Amino acid sequence: MTPPFLRPRSTARIWLWTAVIVILISLVLAPVLTSTTCYDSLDPTSSHCESVQLGFAGNQTNGWVWLAAVAATAVTGWLLARRHKSRDPR
Repeated sequence: MTPPFLRPRSTARIWLWTAVIVILISLVLAPVLTSTTCYDSLDPTSSHCESVQLGFAGNQTNGWVWLAAVAATAVTGWLLARRHKSRDPR
């Protein structure tokens, strides 16, 4: 019996791993909460507020970075699946 890591890749396996990676990227980078912090001062010109987007782990993140990472992963998965399908002798 051939070990799983020596078996030839299938298109379904490529798409499965692409989906797993997209889910992991989403868990780390997806903005799910907006936190606003205001700093008051006796001098009104020094008072200001900051808003940041936070991910599931409380890390500061950006929606554009998350979308770019998901898009790059999806395109890479599509290219790998397309290349594998064109080589498939079946």
